[in-house]
Amino acid sequence: MALRAAVATPFKVVSSRRSARRTIVRAAEPETPTPTPIVLPSGSDVKPQSLGEAMAFAGAAPERVNGRLAMLGVVAAIGAELATGESVLTQAAEVPVPLAILVVSLAVATLAPILKGANMKEAFGPLTPQAEVINGRAAMLGIAALLAVEVARGGAALL
Repeated sequence: MALRAAVATPFKVVSSRRSARRTIVRAAEPETPTPTPIVLPSGSDVKPQSLGEAMAFAGAAPERVNGRLAMLGVVAAIGAELATGESVLTQAAEVPVPLAILVVSLAVATLAPILKGANMKEAFGPLTPQAEVINGRAAMLGIAALLAVEVARGGAALL
């Protein structure tokens, strides 16, 4: 049985007659794709590397070791130069053995987790691997620029 009553809306007169076809329209929030979470391998998923693999051109160690040494070196060089007024090269020539011991110990400390197979992609708060790479590269450029200016000037660069 069909209803034949007309219904008036603000836009037009609509017949409320039943038909075999029905269209249901529902208002909904637009769907936003959920970002897929980044899944980092745990320490057990990463296999230990040999020294040759770690120190290879594309290995994990060279840039990490050099970046960490440069970050420490640029801060120490600027601080020591401002404190003593001597150039970095002069200060390094005065204490070569302790400086060499420091460099070797930091290199070994950086290599130890890599050789044991630790996950080097884990972040600790704002200390992400990407931030470490960027800061290491900036420090390498900074120490190189500091040494270049000292050689060109023949003395301390910052005084």
